[in-house]
Amino acid sequence: MDYDQKCDSTQRNDTLIIPLLCTDEVPSLEEFPGIYNFSAYVSESSNENGYSRSSYGYSSLLNQVFINTNKNLMVNFNLKNIDGYEQGLYIRAMPVYPSTDFIREPVERCDMHFMEDDPERKAHQGNVCRCPSYNNAGHVVRAHSSGTMYSYDPQSRRHSVIVPLSKLPAGARSFSVLYSFSCKTSCPKGMQRRPIKVIFTLETSAGVVMGRCTMSVKICSSPKRDKDRMERDLQKDSRSPCILPAEEDPLSNKEELIERLRQELRELKEKIKSIEHTVDLLEGI
Repeated sequence: MDYDQKCDSTQRNDTLIIPLLCTDEVPSLEEFPGIYNFSAYVSESSNENGYSRSSYGYSSLLNQVFINTNKNLMVNFNLKNIDGYEQGLYIRAMPVYPSTDFIREPVERCDMHFMEDDPERKAHQGNVCRCPSYNNAGHVVRAHSSGTMYSYDPQSRRHSVIVPLSKLPAGARSFSVLYSFSCKTSCPKGMQRRPIKVIFTLETSAGVVMGRCTMSVKICSSPKRDKDRMERDLQKDSRSPCILPAEEDPLSNKEELIERLRQELRELKEKIKSIEHTVDLLEGI
């Protein structure tokens, strides 16, 4: 099948032509390790990868990355049984809204950040994407790896970035990619504080999805502050399951029940006497 018959792309890789599948209007968020046991992880401490603490934070409690704009994030992909197949596989990263209210909408940059790269908004005219000519103006997720390609689906209007797997070092079972993000999740006329996930799919050169995993991402000015706050909120809201006592037989404590009813009856009689006395006083006025 011809490359352009499957989906428009904003960029081609002359050394590895991949027929890009059109992205789904309602993408799957289901984890799918597949035969390669595909998964992604980020180091919990940013210092482990040599980055400053302010660059990003990762919460294993939330499975969420907190990162500032245009800062590098090293994502490590675990794979097994991959020997000899590296050159026929690639990883696509695509941002989505996980909420059912917005999942059909593409994740787009706000006007301010978009126009930093394309002041005249020429990257998207009609239904044609010319993002590579304008510093990939429409792409929220960027990859910094050899052979990176940027893709756009005119049907779903989704942008994604694709990285071909290079040959893994001897004995290695993980593949690392540097990503960055070009717009904040809080930006008005953009993500507008809506939570996002990045879907990572492992795909063959024929466009077959061999694995899928997701990661929540918050792009913000203060990654550590937001990470700590959200973890505190989660722990504060977490409650142990409420265990209801087994329903008792009302006759199992008959004597106690009778005594309680007698007490209620005595109190009721006292109230009646008090009401009768008040009525007598009012009649005598």
